Amino acid sequence: MENKKQAYNFASTLTEVYSLRSNIQQCFGFTLAEVLITLGIIGVVAVIIMPALITNIQGHVKAERVNNIQHKFSKSMDGMRTSSGLTGYNSTMDFVTELQKYLKLAKVCDNNNLRSCWPTDKVILENGKEWEISKTKQGKHLKMMNLNGQEWDDTVGIITADGTPMILSYNKQCSIDENKSITWSGSNSSSNGCIAAVFDWNGARNPNKFREDVIAFNANGLGSSCAIELEGACFSAPFTPTPITKAECEELKDSLGILYYCNSDYDYWAGAVKQCGGIQSMPTVAKLSKLAKYLYNTNRLNEFDLTLDTSKTASAGLSDEFIIWSNALQAVDSSSLPRAFARHYYSDGTISLQPTINSSSIQAVCLVD
Repeated sequence: MENKKQAYNFASTLTEVYSLRSNIQQCFGFTLAEVLITLGIIGVVAVIIMPALITNIQGHVKAERVNNIQHKFSKSMDGMRTSSGLTGYNSTMDFVTELQKYLKLAKVCDNNNLRSCWPTDKVILENGKEWEISKTKQGKHLKMMNLNGQEWDDTVGIITADGTPMILSYNKQCSIDENKSITWSGSNSSSNGCIAAVFDWNGARNPNKFREDVIAFNANGLGSSCAIELEGACFSAPFTPTPITKAECEELKDSLGILYYCNSDYDYWAGAVKQCGGIQSMPTVAKLSKLAKYLYNTNRLNEFDLTLDTSKTASAGLSDEFIIWSNALQAVDSSSLPRAFARHYYSDGTISLQPTINSSSIQAVCLVD
């Protein structure tokens, strides 16, 4: 009898437990549909947020890595500037040989073997074109022109001890004063003014794009510095010269090859000569004529039944109508404002001109070595 009573009590207790469980499930349970909807919402939010989050993380990693590379190089240059000096080296290779005392390098490559110091064959430029890294043989391939006071030498490839590949060129006319105080901007020291370089902050990882993976360090770019290459002549991108004063013209005329008495405080032609680094780096009248034949796809000049090839001008950074200074001067009376030869390129023809040196609407190009 006692056993039956205990069995009855156990059954009653078990019933109460199942009843309580059922009540809890009714209060706190989720249906399958509710679970799927919740997971779907979480998935949508993740799809929206994750790309931006990943991009932010990658951007932070890149910034830290780039700053670290620049900082290490700058500190090494500061040490070299203080101890050995940054001027007077005969070549980039001589400069790098001295730099190794202040920056640990795993490898050094001359400009005929750059690929051994670089992780990829090519770099994708900003215009989408590919540049073969082995062609980066001279400072001009870092888009550094030999302007007044600049003489960019052949390049040298290096790999730093932490694995950073870099290609650099030394300015043999560097005039940084070792006694002048060193200034910093971000991770970049003023000591770096003697070099132009590019480096790859993430090695062989794709897509190997310029400015994304390959960083310019005191350089103007990467690739050919020629806007137009024609019969062995390399024409730089066009620019509007900054005029110089009479006093500056008199001071520089001998070194630049200017052969007239300076009498204008707005001498745009002499400004072009200064920016190109001298008369010898300005195009001759004959070269401007050859440029015209190339741009109009003809051997006929000084006619107005021609058609300017706008695809060629656009790729060179030229407009549909422009004037370019030559390096030739027109003989004038000493009391008159000097004139220089130029060529006017219209959409339908071209002619030679002799504008005064204070003409502000004329562009210039340099002949790059």
